[in-house]
Amino acid sequence: LDVFNDPTTDTGGLEMPMLPRPSLASIAAQVATLLEHLTWLRPRNAATQLLEPDVDLASWERICAAGRAHPAPHSKAELIDELQQCRQRIFHLEKEMTKQARTAEANSERARREHDRTSSRLLEVNHALEGKLRQQIQENRACKEQLSDYEHRVEHEQWRGEQQGTRI
Repeated sequence: LDVFNDPTTDTGGLEMPMLPRPSLASIAAQVATLLEHLTWLRPRNAATQLLEPDVDLASWERICAAGRAHPAPHSKAELIDELQQCRQRIFHLEKEMTKQARTAEANSERARREHDRTSSRLLEVNHALEGKLRQQIQENRACKEQLSDYEHRVEHEQWRGEQQGTRI
């Protein structure tokens, strides 16, 4: 795979190296995995494709699609198929769990914001009601003082009236 970095390769005026070494390593690992997979499955006509100098992906797809017959029971191919199905199921379950976790997180965040807004509104209402209560308590005290003052005046006037009645 170092053909991408080979100085003798005609690059058409592009600068070398075309791919960094980590990218080449990644490509090599993926190709090796593909070839290993194909070796395990051994689809029909795969041996002839392995002898070709160039890799034709369309041919490989046809060969692999044609070689999808059910493997023999208790064979290595059956185990590989089962493993791939399990991995696919695990992938979908992890994806679903991630989606549920994100949804739960979004719902909890939304609920927290709503709780904060409601708490804020309730605190404002509570503050306003406390202010009204203080005002009504002050008015009540003032009214009680005024009532007490009026009662004293009435008593005083009654006493004066009695005093004048006893003088006469």
